[in-house]
Amino acid sequence: MIRAIAVGMLALACAAAGRAQTAADTATGPTVEQVTICTGIADKEPVGAAETFPASVGQLCCYTKVVGAKDTMTIQHKWFHGNELRGTISLPVKAATWRTYSRKMIVEMWTGAWHVDVVDAASGKILGVANFTVQ
Repeated sequence: MIRAIAVGMLALACAAAGRAQTAADTATGPTVEQVTICTGIADKEPVGAAETFPASVGQLCCYTKVVGAKDTMTIQHKWFHGNELRGTISLPVKAATWRTYSRKMIVEMWTGAWHVDVVDAASGKILGVANFTVQ
């Protein structure tokens, strides 16, 4: 009997801790749990993820998973070739946990270092960065 009560109290404590952690995550604002450069998206997941791509790749995707969004918000994928901004794509985030992606055409002569900054459009805060190379 005492053991059953102890197990029940432990289960309640774990449930409360889980709710507290979720509330704490939301209170700190949105964060990027995953940012991946890939060749495509299938079944809402990145396909062909890598850090290096051939110049003939044609296009790439930046897949992002945001957690802890309090309300509907907008993020931006800012695609950089070296330090030159090659494109900004605004994407809605409509739930506390949200997956989204953008696509960027890659011209064969755009070889070298790239990165995508994932930015909170309202505050300008960089939430995540994905570095990759086109060779």
